[in-house]
Amino acid sequence: MNSLRTFEERWNYIKSSLPIKLNNEWVRGFIDGEGSFQFGIINTTNRGKPYLALNPTMEVAQSSHDVGVLKALIEFFAHGYLKPKYDINDIELAKSNVLLLDL
Repeated sequence: MNSLRTFEERWNYIKSSLPIKLNNEWVRGFIDGEGSFQFGIINTTNRGKPYLALNPTMEVAQSSHDVGVLKALIEFFAHGYLKPKYDINDIELAKSNVLLLDL
């Protein structure tokens, strides 16, 4: 459906749909399809004592015209941030980026 729409049309559609309210079932399906879970284990040192650092993360990648969906996920989980960090209201910057949501 979106393949025939311009970036601006997709951008404006999401912007006109804000604020987006998500429910549990939609989020579960969206994360299943678009998300990835990772778990990092690294040896590190703190105050001279070695230990294993555990870093669980979930990421969701989307085209930058879908930034409204990613912002809604941040509100849903009450946690997370967008990468790269830039003014998400600037369409020219958005055209040159793919966004990741880190939770």
